[in-house]
Amino acid sequence: MRSCLFGMKFPIFILVLALGACSGQQQAFHQTTMQPSGRTLSPQQAIGSRNPALDLRVFPRQGFAPLRVTFHAVLQGVAESDSNYKCLYQEWNFGDGRVSGEHSDCKMAETNPVDLDYLTDHVFEAAGTYTVRFRLGDNTLVSKEVSVVVLDSIR
Repeated sequence: MRSCLFGMKFPIFILVLALGACSGQQQAFHQTTMQPSGRTLSPQQAIGSRNPALDLRVFPRQGFAPLRVTFHAVLQGVAESDSNYKCLYQEWNFGDGRVSGEHSDCKMAETNPVDLDYLTDHVFEAAGTYTVRFRLGDNTLVSKEVSVVVLDSIR
């Protein structure tokens, strides 16, 4: 009787042990040893990095001056309980020379979940193409640029 292990002959009791490997069935033998580190991990740290990002949505993207536009930035890849993203500086750069920035209320941030949604409105008075960005933290996260096209008003 031949075994699939090294092409050698083995006694029957050894063949029975190796049978799983020879029969085409795959068996996983895996052992994990975990040691307590004494350190508490945030959910994001426990899950692993999800590459946090800011998704910037704009409505409308085009219209006649004066054009009121609503901006919605969504923080993605972050757990609501991750304290690394609480109480961060928020800055909207509208591309028309105006910038709006503010710090979150840090006392409120201690007891509330992380803000994942940021909303603002802005009025573009003059015709032109404007490049808008949202920044969270000290250049920690910056959204992709979004263009808004404002056309001359019909007067």
